[in-house]
Amino acid sequence: MTKFSAALEKFDKNASAEGLFWRYCRSRLGFFWPRMVVLAISGVSIIFLLSPAYAIGLFALTASAEILDTLVLRRIMTHRFQTDQFLALRKIAVATAMLQSGSVAFAISVIWLIGGPHAHFFALVMLTSSVIDAGMAIYYFQLITRIKQVLFGLAVITLFIVDFSLGLTDKKVLIVDFGAALILAYVITRLMTFLYSYQAYNRANMRKIIVAERDSNIVNAKLEAQQREASKLAMVAENVNDGIIISTPDAKITWVNAKFTSITGYTFDEAVGQHIGVLLDGPWTSKQALNKIRAIAQDPRHIRVEIENKTKSGGRVWMESSITPIFDKDGKHILNFCVERDISKAKKNALALADAKIEAENALRAKSEFLATMSHEIRTPMNGIVGMADLLTSTTLSDQQAQYAKIISESGEALLSIIDDILNFSRLEAGKMQLKTAAFAPESLVQSLVELLAPGAKQKGLALILADMPPGQDLIGDKGRIRQIIINLVGNAIKFTETGQVSVATKRQMMDGQCHFSVVVKDTGIGIAPAQIDTVFNAFTQIDAKSTRKVDGTGLGLSISKALAKQMGGDISVSSVEGTGSVFTFSATLPLADSGETIAPKPPVLATDLPQGLKILVAEDNKTNQFILQKMLENQDVEIRFAENGEKAIDMFLSGDTDVVLMDVSMPVMGGLEATRKIRNIETAEQRIPTPIIALTANAFESDRLDCIAAGMDGFLSKPILQKNLIAEISACLSNQKIIS
Repeated sequence: MTKFSAALEKFDKNASAEGLFWRYCRSRLGFFWPRMVVLAISGVSIIFLLSPAYAIGLFALTASAEILDTLVLRRIMTHRFQTDQFLALRKIAVATAMLQSGSVAFAISVIWLIGGPHAHFFALVMLTSSVIDAGMAIYYFQLITRIKQVLFGLAVITLFIVDFSLGLTDKKVLIVDFGAALILAYVITRLMTFLYSYQAYNRANMRKIIVAERDSNIVNAKLEAQQREASKLAMVAENVNDGIIISTPDAKITWVNAKFTSITGYTFDEAVGQHIGVLLDGPWTSKQALNKIRAIAQDPRHIRVEIENKTKSGGRVWMESSITPIFDKDGKHILNFCVERDISKAKKNALALADAKIEAENALRAKSEFLATMSHEIRTPMNGIVGMADLLTSTTLSDQQAQYAKIISESGEALLSIIDDILNFSRLEAGKMQLKTAAFAPESLVQSLVELLAPGAKQKGLALILADMPPGQDLIGDKGRIRQIIINLVGNAIKFTETGQVSVATKRQMMDGQCHFSVVVKDTGIGIAPAQIDTVFNAFTQIDAKSTRKVDGTGLGLSISKALAKQMGGDISVSSVEGTGSVFTFSATLPLADSGETIAPKPPVLATDLPQGLKILVAEDNKTNQFILQKMLENQDVEIRFAENGEKAIDMFLSGDTDVVLMDVSMPVMGGLEATRKIRNIETAEQRIPTPIIALTANAFESDRLDCIAAGMDGFLSKPILQKNLIAEISACLSNQKIIS
């Protein structure tokens, strides 16, 4: 393409006014010697027509003018690259050309006038040759040709007028010569016109040929590029790992690649011409996916769909089909380009993953249910142990018996703490831990906890130091869980420190409108080895085997605390030097409490006596728990009835007056939640005032409490139950009933 563009550019340059002028100059220079030969022959002829003197004189005149014109043109050619002088150079060329043609016209006039009639023919021949010589350059420099033609024409006319006026030639001969001159003028004019037209036509055709060759070259180059591109695309299409189908808008296959035949089993010849649906759709193929594909005929647009096709052998293969409509330059839908990827293995893996997820969820659910069941089963007998220990301490005991009862009570509480840790860990692991949110003062909370733990530190001879922490604005968060985390961190610091001190400090930092609250607990204890520092937050892990023999615990405290901190938008980090001490930092990102939000008031003083004559219905299937509840209430002036399950509890509720219902949640025949809902339905139907119902359950989670409230219960007591808590909860529910009524 560059070659032909350069040729066209060169042609146009040569055909321009400048280019034609330079060609005129080259042509005149190239034919200098032939013109000199003609002048020499003319000089010899003049010797015989006139005389040697005239011959020499006229030859010298015309030759000098010819040589001057040639020298000037040669000089002009040396300046041809100075385009700014083009017009001036042309004027010089015109001047010398006029001088040269004038000398010839003068010589012809001398020959005509002096030579007489017999010299007219020779003069007309010289004139004709000069006009033709001038006309040869008409296409290249039309101005000079026209000037020469005018000069020669005027010379002839002048000669005839002079000759006629002076009577030098017979008038008949002169008229014949004039006719001959007119004929020559006509022939020369026709010849010049033809020559000019031919040259112009030839130049135009040459340009068309160059343009055509250039355009042809461009088209051929494009075709070659398209062929190369098509060859590459065909090679790519044949070697890609996806099946490719090209079809008409009505889904008739026009081309498939090798991968398509490999996936489906159909050969190229078997596929081409077939309808895609007839070839690939099986009875199991999704109708929804088919409808989506068929919609392209009415609404051509790119779609991606997963579809289960059939193979030639009748097998099933999952394909991810990406279909793109192809349009011509007029916007007409002409083809569909479909890329089909075999996703059978991915589908199989996805199904396996889904099954594994379901299995894992079932396992986690089974684990949670098992732990909940174990909690219930452990808490139920623990209710007997702790409850009896609580009752025992309220009797008159010797010092030794009081010590035994205290040991039983403390052991029960330790066992309950272990159970709570395991259950909390299970709930966090399953993502079911729910946080309560309320306004609280974090610095006051930390101060109260340090005061609570100070006696234990003092007993070990440790200093528990509380850094200066001026209170800030109240925050919104789960005060109970934050309390749990801080007690765990400070308690661990005291537990693993033999000498020295434990310090507690708080920090605040505002970030994006929320408070980044942190508590730093620093101790001078045994520290943590570098190899173990990354494992301290792992479940069921303690620092080392030696320490586990010295301290109690499940090894879940830090794991639970870290998970709770993350749930609060924070974390727990640790830095430690073995033998020197450790620094644990707990952080949480909490919103600021509004000025209208206040911290919940301190709980009221627990009631110790119930109203006289109170009628209490106890729904409890465990005989031990029935006995404990009866003993806890025997010093109260109340009437107690027992039902072994929820169904009997409903019957007893309907058969007599009841002021309070103590409802176990897990019972045979009918559970406490269902029994509560039925009692509430009865009260609504009979327009009774709702009777306070208090849940007695071994399920101790917040979600369990919410389930009880949702069922219509008023109070919630988790087992094991202490006497003071039982009486207080009954009193609180009765007070709420009075307020409501």
